[in-house]
Amino acid sequence: MASTLPASSMKSSEDSPTPPAKRFAPGSGGSSISSTPAPDEKRPLTGKRCVDSDGVYSVERFRRYDLALRLFSTISKGRFAGDVSFPDSNCRRKVYRLVFDLLYHRGVIEEMLIESGFYSRNCELHGQQTLVQLMTYDYQQWKFSLKLPREDLENVPTVMLTVAKALCKHRVRLNAALARMRVKSNAQTTSHLMTEASFAKYQAVVTQPFHVRINASKVHNLQRGVISPLCEDGYTLCAGREELKKGEKRFWQQERTLLAFSPDAREAFLHHPLLSEGLLVPQDSASYYLVEAIRDLIAQCTGDVILTHCNSGAEVAHIASLLSRGSRVVVYGVLPVQMDSLKRSLHAQEIDTLPDVDFVHAPFTTADSADLSNASVIICLPPSSLSTVTQPLDFILQEGGLYHSYTHY
Repeated sequence: MASTLPASSMKSSEDSPTPPAKRFAPGSGGSSISSTPAPDEKRPLTGKRCVDSDGVYSVERFRRYDLALRLFSTISKGRFAGDVSFPDSNCRRKVYRLVFDLLYHRGVIEEMLIESGFYSRNCELHGQQTLVQLMTYDYQQWKFSLKLPREDLENVPTVMLTVAKALCKHRVRLNAALARMRVKSNAQTTSHLMTEASFAKYQAVVTQPFHVRINASKVHNLQRGVISPLCEDGYTLCAGREELKKGEKRFWQQERTLLAFSPDAREAFLHHPLLSEGLLVPQDSASYYLVEAIRDLIAQCTGDVILTHCNSGAEVAHIASLLSRGSRVVVYGVLPVQMDSLKRSLHAQEIDTLPDVDFVHAPFTTADSADLSNASVIICLPPSSLSTVTQPLDFILQEGGLYHSYTHY
């Protein structure tokens, strides 16, 4: 059953840059927050790197704010989010999660800002509500402890630095306002300040299991290659989906080559050696079942398997692993910014990009009969990035791709 967001959460204010802002350089993974584009501006985003785990505003964090602001504006207006490109899958996952959380918490954050008197003390930021809300949500996620770096960050938009400084200066009042709101509503967390209906929908999303596919080309003995190492690392093998909610670090063999993990394990498991070595591959259940539903058809192919759109590479690798020798996967609509991350993903799974997989920059609609002359199967993946944010799928939180074909529950 699909989940819908509160109508108020989808409204987007028209932000005007005040004061005039610098712009992230094209190709740096960022986008201008100014209403005036600067196509000829090609300065690289530089500056000393600050580690996010140190609780410091870094170049990477500001870049994510810029991407999140563009993505939020795009989906709030009901437009296709495929125009927003990301430097890597990890950045994409963090940005999608930040935008998703803000969509549900926007009303709570705005109330906190008003209650604390933030706008009355920072009148110049009245036209930057969405950016202020975005950065405030991230700030409170860090318990209002993010600090400004001691060194200057070059080429970071001025308006973002202005908001960051204002938040740090207003830290005590923001913290106090949130505490008063929680006491008044007897709320255990910030999420409990949402309406009951919105909270139920939010929980339906964040409590979804985290799915990974077992890479059969590398794992020849499931017990010795995957199950035993996980149990040695403190994970508990469960007998069913419901048991995943009964404790931390739990997993369940949902299908022959699909594992489901408890939601709490998501962030830590994304850095697990089994993933970095390509033995397990993050893949949402929807795209997994899409491929498995036509598994026999793919295995019998003697020609090409055509994918009309490209996502993060999980489906591509899954399909390529099932093909017989001499066949290949042809993927249309691959953006240049996606190429490196796709190749890394396939290489980690021991799938060569050529000749097994052929990436085509042009959209599928430009293909002619000659391009499709060797096609055995064509898999249509219609653009549906808006639903990947608004529906309760682990898709946006783990695989982070921009496309999916159907929802599986």
